[in-house]
Amino acid sequence: MGSRFLAYCSASSMFSLSIVLSASIGVAILLNSPPGVFAQQQPTASPPEQSMPDSFDEAAEKRVLELLIAERQKAGVAPLEQNQRLNDCARLHALEVAKYGQASSQFPGELDLLHRLELSNVGIAAAAEVEAINASVEDAHKGWIANPVTNSNALKPRYTDVGVGVLKHDGRNYIVVELVEAVSKIDVDELEAIVVKAIQDYRIQRKIAQLKVTPTKRLRSTACEMARKADLAVAQIDPSQMEKGSYVKSGDTRFISFSVIQPNDLPSAITKMAADPTVNAFSVGACMGKSAYYVTTVFYGEWLNTAR
Repeated sequence: MGSRFLAYCSASSMFSLSIVLSASIGVAILLNSPPGVFAQQQPTASPPEQSMPDSFDEAAEKRVLELLIAERQKAGVAPLEQNQRLNDCARLHALEVAKYGQASSQFPGELDLLHRLELSNVGIAAAAEVEAINASVEDAHKGWIANPVTNSNALKPRYTDVGVGVLKHDGRNYIVVELVEAVSKIDVDELEAIVVKAIQDYRIQRKIAQLKVTPTKRLRSTACEMARKADLAVAQIDPSQMEKGSYVKSGDTRFISFSVIQPNDLPSAITKMAADPTVNAFSVGACMGKSAYYVTTVFYGEWLNTAR
């Protein structure tokens, strides 16, 4: 493993939840906010008496990708772009799968899926992971396609980038496939929708009523100005000048701007405001910069009136 591989994919411990659905074929669905994660494993078998040296199999990785691309083409789904940084992360996780001898999206000392992949510096809107332990790449692929959960993940149109890692260990293939929707390949409307959903989900998790979303194009203009300047310090708009139908300023209004690579990672200033039960509405504007996305938000409280 090169230093770049380790730098992109170093990890620390976090908790994740899995449910085992079958005893004969180990199937785990990891419960995350983004689309589900699936792992498949052959029935446990005794390892060969003579262990083979561990090595990453580039030919097998290429074959996994070919089978996946062919399946998506057959289904009329857009092709995936192979991403070397995601390959590195897939390989690192394949080492963990081989170490523990089982398919799982998180092992001791690892981050959860989204945060593992975030370390690749690929801006991620959504992600899924498919794993398998099998002597045959073709058999592993057939198992994924036959299962409705992995079939849905493998053929989901929203995914744009892929990383594959295949480790040869004890005569078997330890396979990890990372499927990602890259932020750089989605439009601004979807980017803003991702931020809105993250804020609403944060409220739902805390059993607080969802906020009213009041769209305003001028917030997007502010976000794009921040993106152009690569600077959060730009003049905010006056809420009283927002479009008709939005909330207007009649008291305190909170503006929060931020810039991150992963749009599902809300800064503490946003989560604090999202958890405030006296806040009842908000607006979001977003824009992509060269290496990150820029977002500006405005939150409205109960003391604010609605424009007529």
